[in-house]
Amino acid sequence: MDERILREDSLRTAAPYLPIPRRGYMCDIKKTLLILKFYSYFCKKYNYMSCVCALYHIVINTRERRKTITPSEKHVLYKYITGIIARHKCRLVRINGIANHIHILVDLSASVALASLMAEIKRASSIWMKQSGKFPYFDGWGHEYYAVSLSPKLADKAIEYVKNQEEHHMQVSFEDEFRRFVSGNLSEWSDKMLT
Repeated sequence: MDERILREDSLRTAAPYLPIPRRGYMCDIKKTLLILKFYSYFCKKYNYMSCVCALYHIVINTRERRKTITPSEKHVLYKYITGIIARHKCRLVRINGIANHIHILVDLSASVALASLMAEIKRASSIWMKQSGKFPYFDGWGHEYYAVSLSPKLADKAIEYVKNQEEHHMQVSFEDEFRRFVSGNLSEWSDKMLT
């Protein structure tokens, strides 16, 4: 295979955001490779954004809030979700929940978007839960999720809140809890939010 084509293919996979030079322009390829080498060296030497704290409190519920998370197997689910979070180079602070929803406290990596992390958590855990046989009545997560960023000063309070989910939901239903969350942090409440 032509060396020029190999270089262009490797450029596309290494840095999809860099402009790919037109075929036959070897000087443009050399210039692009030089820029790529400079950026990779510069980013390794000066690790910008290494002190980011992006703490999120996330709530996801089962489809139609059915109680399909088996209490005896929920810790296996939490370990699976912890693995997904670790693969995205994020840090799990705390996870807990009850039969129809879970709370996740996560410190997001600077290079990860919340939406992509949540899409992967919901997609991968849903497939795994259906195939494992440990959650026989689980038929998927709700369409939406709730997420709010937290100040590091509120981390301890949030950890305690997530840790005590079982006791908390003996007194308060998930629907009431969710309404309180949303109306406290967003402008309007709509019953469509409960998917």
